[in-house]
Amino acid sequence: MKDARSDSGYGCESVEEVVRRLQGMMEELEQSEEEEVVLLFSHADTIQILQTWLSGEDVRKFSQFRFKNGEVRRLLLEPSSLPPPLPIVLK
Repeated sequence: MKDARSDSGYGCESVEEVVRRLQGMMEELEQSEEEEVVLLFSHADTIQILQTWLSGEDVRKFSQFRFKNGEVRRLLLEPSSLPPPLPIVLK
């Protein structure tokens, strides 16, 4: 049965839903009149989707651009900011 809270049908947000949520957050940050350093931290999938989306890559490939536990990265608006993609291994 499809979960009413999600378009994914699996009881969790789809990648597109996460991007929509992140777009709203980024719009709020961009409307700030102060120039500030902002630290974002999140679960791996969310932060990987954010970086993939901002870089202009296909967000469906977000899991190929993995963060290490505790890793710090700059979020840049260019594909070169992503680490080399890792293959997705299905077990």
